[in-house]
Amino acid sequence: MELEKLVEAAEEKISLGKSLIEELKDLAKVDGVNKVERKIRQEIKFLEKVKNNGKIQISNIMCSNLTYFKSLVFVLRQVRGLKAVDYPIPITNCDKTLRIDIVCDNGATWIKVIARNSKSIKDTVEGKGSYMARSIVDQAEDIVDAAQLNPHLYHAPKVIFQFANEIDAELQANLEEIGVEVRSLHELPTKKEENVTQEIDILNLDVTTLIAYTSNLTNGFSFCEFGDHILNQQAEMERKNPVKPVLDAIFKDKKLICCETAVKSFTDILNFLGGPQEKERAKQFLESISILPDTEETPEEFCDVLITAQVKERSLKIFSFGIVHKAITVTSNEGFYRSVKMQGGLDIPVFLHEARALTELKELKH
Repeated sequence: MELEKLVEAAEEKISLGKSLIEELKDLAKVDGVNKVERKIRQEIKFLEKVKNNGKIQISNIMCSNLTYFKSLVFVLRQVRGLKAVDYPIPITNCDKTLRIDIVCDNGATWIKVIARNSKSIKDTVEGKGSYMARSIVDQAEDIVDAAQLNPHLYHAPKVIFQFANEIDAELQANLEEIGVEVRSLHELPTKKEENVTQEIDILNLDVTTLIAYTSNLTNGFSFCEFGDHILNQQAEMERKNPVKPVLDAIFKDKKLICCETAVKSFTDILNFLGGPQEKERAKQFLESISILPDTEETPEEFCDVLITAQVKERSLKIFSFGIVHKAITVTSNEGFYRSVKMQGGLDIPVFLHEARALTELKELKH
């Protein structure tokens, strides 16, 4: 191909890369999107360099990863509940990590995007590719195994391979036998994004949720003033975003459970800080909850978690109780959730809500 046509092809690729960066702007807060953007910029920078120095070759165009990124961004723009991109999953007994192209449906689905041409894919499966190259089938086995070891809401994530080009029926059958759902690039999920609690029938209530639900603040007294700046802040937040309607919505048709440690801690706080209305409300609310013994079992997920300022022993007991009972833990303890995730990459099944304190005894009387 003559130089002029190569330059024109490079400019088209560069223009594509810039348009992809624009498309990613409103996804910038999603985990991993910034990393994808940096890789696209590197591709653009390389093509601009070889174009400007006159050393551009056809392989620079044909092998550009921008073709893959075009497919990736297309899928990103279509999926629901996008949680992460290029997400690393540790491989058991190995220093390497597996990277998941797209984690969506709030974590329930993993998608691998494949933009390679059909012949290249088939050659690798048949062992005709480069030495030590892993085939699509090998990758499928690794990802399905990883999904089994990294459950979302106690179930293995669905694994989807999204192909930009057609693949032969035999390969599709092999992938489906492994446990992969095969889709073409334009065959996208249509399932509506749902509240995460809809997949689980049992909710484990943390101390913070018991407090928030019975507080005067969430039961019609958010107009009150307080001598405490934090309580005034919470009152303002409650007026803007009432917590109890949110909790009532997720509690509907669910079994509510609580461990003895959570109930004792809540009762101690209530006896010390609660007012008469809050105590009566708490009594009625606790009657609707199944109070069960603490678990003596430490879930595998928490075996290596260290006690810190954010990860207290009481919280570890309450969240462990939720995991053992395969429940979603309802809590405002975001500090615990973030800390254990940072410690070991754990994604505990939780529903986070805004914090509210017991306020009846602190209301200023006019």
